[in-house]
Amino acid sequence: MRTLAQLLGLLLIPALFVPSLANEKEGTIVLVGGGEIPPEIKAYVQQFSKDNGNKLLIVTAASSYPAVQEEQISYWQSDDVDISIAHSSKDFSKFSGHRSVWFSGGDQKKLYETFKDTTIKSYLEELYTSGGLIGGTSAGCSYIGEVMPYEESSMYGIGLLKNTVIDQHFQKRNRFNRLQKIVSEKNNFFGIGIDENSGIIIRNSTIKNFGGKAVIIKGEKCQTLSLKIM
Repeated sequence: MRTLAQLLGLLLIPALFVPSLANEKEGTIVLVGGGEIPPEIKAYVQQFSKDNGNKLLIVTAASSYPAVQEEQISYWQSDDVDISIAHSSKDFSKFSGHRSVWFSGGDQKKLYETFKDTTIKSYLEELYTSGGLIGGTSAGCSYIGEVMPYEESSMYGIGLLKNTVIDQHFQKRNRFNRLQKIVSEKNNFFGIGIDENSGIIIRNSTIKNFGGKAVIIKGEKCQTLSLKIM
């Protein structure tokens, strides 16, 4: 598997993509573009959670769907892992003690509004630099970037991946132009576009792709790089 530096080197892009790149306790970031979560990624998240306290926190705040909490518990349930749900800012205290945090899909603006007055950013940064796992799908995936597309504009994400904007449902909803526009307007930003039923795991300065295709865009010329590298 190629390192991130090698991948980005193909485009003469410096390897500044992953935060805390030189940190020996660098954590894991998992991004899924919506639709079905690739089974390899589901298994990876469950195994990581089992190996790190037998707990997984699912953040469902992006969704207004009444049954989302029950569905997420049912989907992620495992005999070896205790599932907790955080659905509102009142649930922020539940983050403490979890080494694995997963953001489900919905509306990224709703997710942002829910936690904007909490210390979620510093919590997730500390979790990441201490070797934890943070991941998400659809809106939860976009939230992890510093900027996230929203309708035809953009807004701030949590910024765990700095200088990065992440878009999802990428090919299904023809979002290349949307992502390209945001990246071209930002200085020194990367764009990541991930197809539905696809995901990437970023760990130890490497990227592994599952299920389909992801694209990296960089600079005004919006060069792209397929991440179908496995």
